Amino acid sequence: MSDLASIQPQTLKEWLQWQEDLQPWDIVLGLDRVQQVAQNLDLGRPAHQVIVVGGTNGKGSSVALLESIYREAGYRVGACFSPHLLNYNERIRLLGKAVEDPRLCQAFRMVEDARNAVPLTYFEFGILATLWCMSQSDLDVAVLEVGMGGRLDAVNMVDADAALLTNVSLDHCEWLGEDIETIGAEKACIMRRDCPAVFADPDIPGSVRDYAQVHGVPMWRRGEDFGATLHSSHWDWHGMGKFLSDLPWCGIGGRIQTDNAAGVLAMVELMQTTLPVNESLLRSGLQNAFLPGRYDWRLRQGTECLLDVAHNRAGARSLSMLLAECGKPVFGVLGMLRDKDSASFVQALSEVVGHWDLVDLPPPRGLRAEELGQKICGSGHHEMSVHTSMIEALESACARARELAGMVLITGSFVTVSEAMEIWGRSQGQQ
Repeated sequence: MSDLASIQPQTLKEWLQWQEDLQPWDIVLGLDRVQQVAQNLDLGRPAHQVIVVGGTNGKGSSVALLESIYREAGYRVGACFSPHLLNYNERIRLLGKAVEDPRLCQAFRMVEDARNAVPLTYFEFGILATLWCMSQSDLDVAVLEVGMGGRLDAVNMVDADAALLTNVSLDHCEWLGEDIETIGAEKACIMRRDCPAVFADPDIPGSVRDYAQVHGVPMWRRGEDFGATLHSSHWDWHGMGKFLSDLPWCGIGGRIQTDNAAGVLAMVELMQTTLPVNESLLRSGLQNAFLPGRYDWRLRQGTECLLDVAHNRAGARSLSMLLAECGKPVFGVLGMLRDKDSASFVQALSEVVGHWDLVDLPPPRGLRAEELGQKICGSGHHEMSVHTSMIEALESACARARELAGMVLITGSFVTVSEAMEIWGRSQGQQ
């Protein structure tokens, strides 16, 4: 037994640090190792019905919407998210509550006892713990967020009953491919033969369409099999003979989340035979869903602040549309990771953000503010300030916003939003 294995972590903090030290690589694609440990654990299905959610943007929001709808309908629901914002516990929700430390530590111990020196990444260790927690909870439905890819992502070892793909855009290109078609082919692999699937974006890559056809996947596509119509105060949904009118805006992000919500309603409709949901409870589920850090409005000393974990060009475009509707000057707080295309991210927001307060993110993945400034120079923004701390950047942006009756956007990374949320405090809710 190695020295590391003999440490015997006790607290959640010790377990997480132990996992980071166990495997020095953040990302190691492939299912062989994680499947071997899952077999050693004798993991059964995490729930009677399993829905996986993949894609590039909107995965967490879609998981939260499905979780909310099925919980409103009275089902015992488990959901997993990745990454977390403030507490690791956020990654696993059982019956609407984040898993508690003792259960998590027990799950980690079970994984370690079954590992038999098989190397696991931090993410893989967490997915195995998630599946163990869910398998012990007699769940009706588990909604699992896929990581960055699909084909070789640890979540894909689960044979799901249904799959929802939100969209496909450029992100994690060094791992998944340099173009939409290649990335789409990777993400499509979460779909299974004869199991219902949904593609929630009108712009479907040919690789996704081809995969569904070749592998016998009955897939609903936005714009062909279902769609949404937006009005000033509500929206309508239609799909394969079903029509829902006067739907409320989603609890997560309101109007801007309609694309994700349309895909979620298609998934619910496809699963009606095994997981029936009546219309009134579906509406309540839409309205009551909430996920911190996604179109998350808060106040700081009277200044409106929007926190959002967007970190690629497609996410920035969605933010740009939302902010354009606000009709206020926007001042941004931005921190980004080294592997992201920060120039295209900022360019997509160039018409709505008047000034960026750049903030350092922790190494090795995080960019220093000065480095970030060099990367985004020439991307439509020349007004920027650099800061070494989030509190300094946030106060600077809020001061500019107060002076011009504007608002503040905090974005660029889960890490950026997490650091900002720490300033509000863990008890601060949505405003």
